[in-house]
Amino acid sequence: MTSNTRLLARRVVIGGCGRTGSVLAAALCESGSLVHVLDLVPSAFDRLSPSLIRSGRARPRLADITLASSLRVSRAQDADVFISVTGSDSVNVTAAQIAHHILRVPTVICRMDDPVKRDMYEALELTAVSHADLVRDMVIELVSDGGEGR
Repeated sequence: MTSNTRLLARRVVIGGCGRTGSVLAAALCESGSLVHVLDLVPSAFDRLSPSLIRSGRARPRLADITLASSLRVSRAQDADVFISVTGSDSVNVTAAQIAHHILRVPTVICRMDDPVKRDMYEALELTAVSHADLVRDMVIELVSDGGEGR
C-alpha cells in the first residue's frame, strides 16, 4: 500500500497482534483509519509502534476475540471492518462469525489457511484469506511476466 492510499474504512478492529496484525495495524493507521488491536497476550502489543499508540490511531486492548462479550466491550460492533489474523484458524473463524452474524460488522475478513475450511466459511459469507494463496498469486504474477520481476 502506498502512502497516498486512502481507505474508506475509518474504524477497524484487528484480532491478533502478531506479525500480520501489527503490520496491518500500522498500514491501516497510516491510511487514516482508527485501529483497535485485540490480543490475549500483553507482550504482543510490543510489536505496535509506540508513536501510533501515543497518537491514538492504534489502540491496543487485551481481549478474547472468541467471546461476543469481549468483542462488545471492545466496541467491535461499531467497526466498519473486523479482521481476524491470529495464528489459529479456529480462533479466526469463531471471531469472524461473531463479528459478522452477531455484531453485524459490515466487512469481516479472517485468515484461514485450511483450504477445505476456507471454502466452507466463504459459503457462510465470510471473507477468508490465506497466506499461502497470497504468496502463490504474487509468485505466479512475478514469474508470468517473463521473470523480469519488478
